[in-house]
Amino acid sequence: MRLQSITLTNFRQFAGEQTFNLASDSSRPVSLLFGANGAGKTTFLNAFTWALYETMSDDVEQQDRMITDGVWRALPLGDSCEVAVELRFDHEGQDYRVLRSASLRKDSDQQGPISPAVQLWTTKPDGSSEIVGAPQETIHVILPRGVSRSFFFNGERIENLVKKGAYAEVKQDIKVLLALEQVERAIDHLPSVDTKLTAVLRKHGGDKASGIQEAIDALRERETAGQEELKVLEGDLAILIENRESVTDLLRQHAESAPIQAERDAVGGELQDALAARDAAMAERAYLVATRGFQAFTDTLTESTAAIAEGLYQKGALPAPLKREFVDQLLEEGSCICGTPLKEHTAAWDHVKDWRQRAGLQAVETAWQQLSGQLAPLSAARNELGDSLVALMKRIGTERDRVTRLEERKSELDGKLHLLGSRMEDVKGPGDPTHGSQQSGRDQATAHRRSESGPPDTRERCRAEEQGTLAGGSNR
Repeated sequence: MRLQSITLTNFRQFAGEQTFNLASDSSRPVSLLFGANGAGKTTFLNAFTWALYETMSDDVEQQDRMITDGVWRALPLGDSCEVAVELRFDHEGQDYRVLRSASLRKDSDQQGPISPAVQLWTTKPDGSSEIVGAPQETIHVILPRGVSRSFFFNGERIENLVKKGAYAEVKQDIKVLLALEQVERAIDHLPSVDTKLTAVLRKHGGDKASGIQEAIDALRERETAGQEELKVLEGDLAILIENRESVTDLLRQHAESAPIQAERDAVGGELQDALAARDAAMAERAYLVATRGFQAFTDTLTESTAAIAEGLYQKGALPAPLKREFVDQLLEEGSCICGTPLKEHTAAWDHVKDWRQRAGLQAVETAWQQLSGQLAPLSAARNELGDSLVALMKRIGTERDRVTRLEERKSELDGKLHLLGSRMEDVKGPGDPTHGSQQSGRDQATAHRRSESGPPDTRERCRAEEQGTLAGGSNR
C-alpha cells in the first residue's frame, strides 16, 4: 500500500474540507507535517485508521466529538452536518479510494454517537471508478488491522517497537504480510499426516519396514528431546546475556555517577560552610549595630559639646580656679588661708563669699574632665564602626554570592544524578532494585538443575556456557 492523498471534512480539529497530498516520487520521497501541541498531529494520524477501520488510538480524548467544535457550535438546531475522511492509495498496481462518512443531526449542544458508512472504489485503466462490494473485507485483505499498527504509529509506538517484548509482535506482523500463516498451519498438520503414514507402513510394509520405522521413531524422539532441551538452553542463555548486559549497563552507570556524586558531596559540604559563614557574618553585624550603633549618630553631638565647653572655658567657668567645697570649708572654719579672720558679715567674710559664687563644683569639674577625655576617642570609635560595618557587608555579600553559586551547582549535579538514576531504573526494570541480579541467579540455578538432569555431553556443554557467560560478565 502506498498513500496518495487524504481529505478530511469537519474531522475534529480540521474544519471544512482539507486535502493533503501524500504522493511520493524520487524528488519527493517523504511528506512531513509538523505543528505545535494540540494542532492536530495525532488527529491527522488517527484519520487514517478511522477511514480504514473506524478505530482511533487510546490517547485521543473525547472520541465522541468527531465533528469540529466550531462547526458544531455554528450549526443551527435541527440541521445536519457531515464528517468524513477520504483516503486514496494504490496497492499492487491498483488504485483505490476509500470513504468513511457519517451525518449527524444537531438536537442539542452535545454531539451524539455517529454511525459511519464505508465505501471503496477501484479506478480502471480508462479512469472510471468501480465500487467494491465488500469494502471492509477488501481493506482487511490489503492491510490487516493487526498489521496496521506497524504502518500508522506515533512516537510512543516507536519506543515500544525497539523493546525486546515487541519482537514477537513484529514477527507476527511479518508472517501476516508474507502470508506465512498458512505455511505454519500446514507444518503443524505434518505430524498427524506422518502418524497416519507410519501406521500404514507398519501395517503393510512387513518386518523390515517396521524395524526401519522404529529406528526412525527412536531418532525422532531423541531429536525432539534435543530440540526441546536446546530451546530451554537457548532461552536461559538469552536471559543470562540480557542480565549480563543489564549488569554491565548498571556498572557503567555507577562508574559514571560516582564522580558526580563525589563532587555533589563536596559541593554540599562547601555549601554548608558558606551558609554558616554567611549567618555568622550577619550575626556579627547585628551585634555590632546593637552595641555600638549609637556611635554613628554622635558626629554633631561631639562638635556641639566641644563648642559649649570651649565657650565656658573662655568665660573662665571651666576649668574653675577655685572649688566651691574649698571656700565653704574656709567660711566654716572662720579663717582665710592668709590668716585673716572670717567673721560673718565682715568685709573679709563678704569678700570670700563673693569668691564662693564664682567657684565651681567638684562633680561638675570631674564630669567635664571625663567628657573632654571621651570626645576624641568617640570620633575614632565612630570611624572604626563605619569601617567594621563596611567590612561585614562585604563579607556577607561574598558569602551570599558563594551560597548562590554552590546552590546552582548542586542543583545541576542533582539533575545529572536524577537523569542517571532514571536510566538505571530503566535498565533494572520494575520491582525490587536487585531485580536483575535476583532473576539472573534464579535463571542460572534453573539452567544448572536442567543441565544436571540431561545427558553427559549436554551437562558439560551447559557448564562451559555458564562459565563462559559468567567469566565474560566478570571481565566487564
